[in-house]
Amino acid sequence: MENLSVLTTQNVAIDYEIASVGDRYVAAIIDYLIIFGYILFIAILFNWLEIDDLLWQPKILIPLVLPILFYHFLSEWIFEGQSIGKKVRKLKVVRLDGSPVSVGDYLLRWFLGMIEATISAGGIAILAIVLSGRGQRIGDMAAGTTVVNLRRRLSIEDALLWQSPKDHPIRYQAAQELSDQDIDLIKEVLTESQRANLQAPMYHLQTQLQKRLHIAPMPSMPKPFTSSHQRL
Repeated sequence: MENLSVLTTQNVAIDYEIASVGDRYVAAIIDYLIIFGYILFIAILFNWLEIDDLLWQPKILIPLVLPILFYHFLSEWIFEGQSIGKKVRKLKVVRLDGSPVSVGDYLLRWFLGMIEATISAGGIAILAIVLSGRGQRIGDMAAGTTVVNLRRRLSIEDALLWQSPKDHPIRYQAAQELSDQDIDLIKEVLTESQRANLQAPMYHLQTQLQKRLHIAPMPSMPKPFTSSHQRL
């Protein structure tokens, strides 16, 4: 599958693998199984309580249908780009320009997704994903988003590389202000830069970290500097 370079808010380009049609299809099946399970639970519950007739009353039926109708929108909004199915398959909705996906983007994807599914049972969406070159269905094109694969391509040696020794000294106390998301970004920039043998992204990241943490510019190489921040 093709890769997509996304420019993060820190102006660092990160390469993601565009989610394949197969991965998205499996994620969708998982989501629909969850919806089916919800419907089945409601049906069994009302039958057990012997109040089946109440189920078809608008004041009862409408509130029960709303979670089904808005499932994809709400789940992606609440879980920041991941429905339950996408979480299982390690997929995520991202914007092509690297900015955060807004509520409006999720809403637009959901609304046009409903139309795509209604008109062709998902056939239009699959065709658009294949032909777009960026893994975008019509809803993604309108919202400026796509779905990427978050699975790490790290070996066991790569994973062990990030393990800090117990006696590792913390050189920059201000690094404790970094969030888990910041640390993950540092790891990803280092990993991808080393894989592609690029120095520029690491130098840029070092500059951004020095500004963010109010650390005086130092002549150190970017890899040791940034590595010392992610080993907390």
